[in-house]
Amino acid sequence: MGRFANGAIIRLESVATGRALRIMNDGSVNGNGKHGRKAQFYVTRQGKDILLRNVKNGNYYLRIKENGELCGQGEGGRFCHFSKKRQSDSTFTLESVVHPGWHVGIKDNGDPKPANNTAQGNNARFRVQRLN
Repeated sequence: MGRFANGAIIRLESVATGRALRIMNDGSVNGNGKHGRKAQFYVTRQGKDILLRNVKNGNYYLRIKENGELCGQGEGGRFCHFSKKRQSDSTFTLESVVHPGWHVGIKDNGDPKPANNTAQGNNARFRVQRLN
């Protein structure tokens, strides 16, 4: 089974920080996580689309808001749908299905990068580890 299989639990390590993408208790997102449950995501597949629900805060989905802000307070709606793209270095990018060209991104300091200003460079690349 692949890393993004339905029901998989994954960790997304930011190439920019070397740390994991995580959703905090307040729903904010950053790229400074370690190995805890805030930095783990359940994968849900809907056709080709991928949704990422936080293991620690089970009601929180990763989403890109209409203004390009990355947040962790999604409820599984259309702004939570992503397509994965494997890069030549075996990392992955996550692109918004609603807004093609907008990517999940993390700045070098771990802060979220606005999706509408994130291409497919290092700030948008993640190493994906399957945990189950």
